[in-house]
Amino acid sequence: MEARGQEEEQFRETGLLVTKMKFSPAPGQTVVTTPNAAFYQVYVTIRAEIQNDIIFAAEDLQTKESYSFRSAVRPAVGNWGGVSLTTLHVSIPITSSSRKLEYTTIQDGKKEYHGSISIHSQTQESQVSCPFKTEVRLSEVEVESSSWLPWLDLDEWEGWLWIRPTWVEPQFMRLSQLPSNYQTQALLLRKIDCNSTVLFIVPVSSDGVLLHISAARQGEQPGAYIRARRANGDTCRASGEVISYLSTTGDTSLAIKEVMGAAVKKIDTTENNNSPFDALGFCTWSSLGEFVLPTKQNMKDLVASIADDKLPIGTFIIDDGWQDIRHNGSDGPDNQGLWGFGAYEGLGGSLKETVCHIKKKLPTVKDVGVWMSIQGYWNGTVPSSPLVPKYDMSPYRISASRVPKIQNGSSAAVAQIVAQRYSPNREWYLPHPSRAFDFWKDYFRTCATAGITFVKVDNQASISLLEGRHGAEAAHAMWNGMFAAANEVFGPGKVIHCMSHSERMFVGDIATGLATQGQRIMFRNTNDFGLPTYTHAQHILYNVYNSLVLSNTCLILDADMFMTGKQWPEYHAVLRAFFPGPIILSDHLGKHNLEVINRLVGVSKSGAMKTIRAKHPLRPLANRLWETGKNAECETRPTIKASTCFPLLHSAVIVAWSHGCIKDCSLDIISETDIRQALELSPKSGGEYMVWFANARQCVPVSLSCDINDSNKSKESFESSLVATLALQPEAHEVLRIVPNHTLSKNGPKIAFLSLLDKYSGLAAAEHVIYGEGRLTVDILYEGVVAFVVSSAGLKVNVDGREVEARRTELSEACWLIEVELKRGGNDADAGDSWKQRFNPSSTDHFKAWTQLLYSGWTCNLTSNKAVVQQAEVDQAVVDQADARQHPVTVTSRPGRISEMARTKSTRRLPPPKAPVEKDADSAPKPTASNPTPKKRRPIPRSHSQPTKKLKPTPLNTPPTTKLHIYVFGDGESGELGLDPTPINGNKPTSVTRPRLNPLLPAATVGIVQIAAGGMHCVALTHDQKILTWGVNDDGALGRDTTWEAPTRDVNEGSDGEDSEDERDLNPKESTPTAIARDAFGNVSGEFVQVVALDSASFALTSTGAVYGWGTFRANDGIRGFTAATAKSPNPSNRCQRTPLPIPSLPPIISLAAGNNHILALATTGRVFSWGTPEQSQLGRRLPRSRITGLTPSPIVALPPITHIAAGSVGDNSACLPDRLG
Repeated sequence: MEARGQEEEQFRETGLLVTKMKFSPAPGQTVVTTPNAAFYQVYVTIRAEIQNDIIFAAEDLQTKESYSFRSAVRPAVGNWGGVSLTTLHVSIPITSSSRKLEYTTIQDGKKEYHGSISIHSQTQESQVSCPFKTEVRLSEVEVESSSWLPWLDLDEWEGWLWIRPTWVEPQFMRLSQLPSNYQTQALLLRKIDCNSTVLFIVPVSSDGVLLHISAARQGEQPGAYIRARRANGDTCRASGEVISYLSTTGDTSLAIKEVMGAAVKKIDTTENNNSPFDALGFCTWSSLGEFVLPTKQNMKDLVASIADDKLPIGTFIIDDGWQDIRHNGSDGPDNQGLWGFGAYEGLGGSLKETVCHIKKKLPTVKDVGVWMSIQGYWNGTVPSSPLVPKYDMSPYRISASRVPKIQNGSSAAVAQIVAQRYSPNREWYLPHPSRAFDFWKDYFRTCATAGITFVKVDNQASISLLEGRHGAEAAHAMWNGMFAAANEVFGPGKVIHCMSHSERMFVGDIATGLATQGQRIMFRNTNDFGLPTYTHAQHILYNVYNSLVLSNTCLILDADMFMTGKQWPEYHAVLRAFFPGPIILSDHLGKHNLEVINRLVGVSKSGAMKTIRAKHPLRPLANRLWETGKNAECETRPTIKASTCFPLLHSAVIVAWSHGCIKDCSLDIISETDIRQALELSPKSGGEYMVWFANARQCVPVSLSCDINDSNKSKESFESSLVATLALQPEAHEVLRIVPNHTLSKNGPKIAFLSLLDKYSGLAAAEHVIYGEGRLTVDILYEGVVAFVVSSAGLKVNVDGREVEARRTELSEACWLIEVELKRGGNDADAGDSWKQRFNPSSTDHFKAWTQLLYSGWTCNLTSNKAVVQQAEVDQAVVDQADARQHPVTVTSRPGRISEMARTKSTRRLPPPKAPVEKDADSAPKPTASNPTPKKRRPIPRSHSQPTKKLKPTPLNTPPTTKLHIYVFGDGESGELGLDPTPINGNKPTSVTRPRLNPLLPAATVGIVQIAAGGMHCVALTHDQKILTWGVNDDGALGRDTTWEAPTRDVNEGSDGEDSEDERDLNPKESTPTAIARDAFGNVSGEFVQVVALDSASFALTSTGAVYGWGTFRANDGIRGFTAATAKSPNPSNRCQRTPLPIPSLPPIISLAAGNNHILALATTGRVFSWGTPEQSQLGRRLPRSRITGLTPSPIVALPPITHIAAGSVGDNSACLPDRLG
């Protein structure tokens, strides 16, 4: 009894009372099923011992039908304090477009209600999507205005509101609670009485107008209002817009995608290969102590501590306190401003000396940055500073009404501090708008001279608080000047934009790419880590929900620095691993967790150290958006769940965090719907996947049906099938890796590639995975423990030709974890650039199924002991029978799930293969009913048994034969229409307004069979194997010499006017279709079958798969070159290839596709090769070195075998249309 009492007390302390339960979907949630789904499964997780004491049911509120829960089949993953858990489930028939269900329990005859859910069936008939915009304008005289939104009824909606007290933070509330004194920057709403209707609203600020939404203020009609105020000092009209999307299907993902797609104007996806934020960073802020100024001694101690602990730091930030700041002379001792661009005296030396000391003691540090604020310092510049006259500074008043005091909420303390700092009498001395750029340029140059390579600019949103038109002008100029000066001095992408949650940044002209010309910038996503009024769970929640809105903008989201030695280190480390922003530590002296650090950092074979983090930030799962954590009292809070996708790997990750405080545990259900949404699969997509629970070290296979929309199979279609029950203790998290589970060959073993198991974001270390017939190819960037889940343990591993030991762990029957450590200086035998690793069979090697893994440093081959036929002469039945004897198969099935085939348990070490024993006919086994006589194996003829006749190889490609008429129209001022300079019916041949048959290209005689149009030229293939070209030949796109001197003429000649002049100036060698000399191609094997044209280049394909090309590729800065060799020429004209050149290093090609300045080639194997210029990532592959490497054809390894290719191209001024002869 005493032990039982202690156990109950323990449960009370951790929130685990007997009556606690977790329903999924959570009460209050709306779920939208895919079309034609017949059932939706709901769950409740409870303590196993109360299963027989309580009846759990879901009751339809309209029909009063009751559906009782029964036991599910999946065990719990995680730790629930040693308590055994049971998950019950019930399948709800989807009999109407919408059902509302109430969770009920009956215990001792007493019925209790625990909240309701809504299930909405998505059908084509019910789908209504309505995007719309509301324009907001300011007249020439207006500085601000308010507009009532008559279509938004506050009493009808509830949901997530992104509200700005200081930082923009997501809050779940009824819209009737919309605050009047705060800025709301986005709203994701659902109708209270019809949860399947969702509405997403975003006020999009422009360069001229700042917008937000708030409730009515005193004296205004009740409702929602768009608040507009001028964003700069212009006196012209200005406008912005509110973009909204209404959906009656509950599709929040589509609503967000459509609104943000309409809002974002331009994004440059070019990766910055010289970013200081790829390395692990360290910041002095919390490490020295908040509000502790850096001094010579404490900086020396901090650097020594980092060096002693051998932290792999590559980037160092000197935070607040290093600047030359002095008292402003008003508003108390806290009012300090900037005096000059140097360091303050207490630093014990110049900024340059401090930077040199850091780099000397920490040789891994390559970049050092400094902190500053957008005003120079928190309170601007000291009025008596010499900077004031130099940059024509004047005072600008702060509007206290912009930051009202608040008494409640997570950021109350911060907001009150800010409100006091921005008192009505506070003024900032700032540069004149015309001198803002000069101010920043001089400041940044001073820093750069000291060795600073990047900056963190803080308090940016505060400049939106300046009063009046002049204040708006100053704010606009300060940010634009800072951005432009940083780009000029440090280079693009060298600023961390902090405390910048203003209208311009949060879906304004900065986030949408207008102010940055599409350049992506580093953006602090949430408030500071570790604030006393800011719980750990709130920090996670705000980051992933802000990502929901901002992840598709020009903002690279930074989740803020954190500590590895205190304040829930792993809880926060895993968040940073799945955000694209920098990973920055701020540990106290000697308080480091090296295990956490090592799971964040990777080392390439060259020794380069970088943080391993996802490219795309975590976002909440769409089907879990409405889980607010404010459920009924009996409910245990669900976890915070977010996912990110790894498209090149066809994989995804779900991260789950405990939701509560230090005594609050979390229970949750992971369903197949969660898996499907994390993978971003459409309803018609499916496949076999393995879900790996990283902390629990458990795996669950999942089969996602691709037929859930098939009306013929609707009776078998289940939504939300259970994958696992997740139990998390306080401060805990779990990472679910979702990876393809492939069968590498017919009847072969299954394999799931987990990538680096010892890194939080291990999938980010693998760039490409291709599963083919008997082959797995992967590209991995860093050392670590590579892991696979396989259904057979019979594998040997070779690295660089030497056999190494692989760690094998039996997870369950017919399921093994294979781990191989890749280590610099360890298993790399040679000194080359790659580690070669092979997984070989440990049994018979008569037939081998190879799985190849190609690393950027490693090459792995995995071979199973499964017999796979590779010779066509071997009869399949013989192999099947032999395999059945060696590997017995059991068939298992589960209710409502696809049947699975699993091999029986195999031994950990298989015996070595035995040599084959010759047997005579008498010793052969006699046929029986269970072992019938196998089919005879056809003999395989030896190559020397008979002389073989040499056959002519079959052509890979066949040339087209249909002769075409060629119609032309458009602008042909440079000969693009191929009409030569001769007038046609008295009209100029340079402008054709309607389609006209080209008389120089008659189908009967010239006989063009294929044609392609480039930027300003055309190329055509004729029936008699000629390649004709015409148009502009400045960069060699015609592949022939078109040198021509225009005849001289008297300036006073004739009175024919300009038309005659243009006709004579048109180069006849360019404007007349002319064949490229055959001998210009050299010895061509086979016939030409295809021609393609780019902007300034042309290519031709032969029947044997060879490719010829000429011209040049162009980039944003002009001519790039035709090959990597020609691109190195300092003379742009020498970078062009003016005659046909065979393209080397290509396998036999069957198809070409031309883009504007890139080309794709499809090989017979299904591999796609690309080359050209990569400005918009159109080459589909990573270019680790100079961009001229893009001019060399290379395979796109992220693709499976391909059958057709296409590429986007541009033709500006003219068109040529073929028509069949006859």
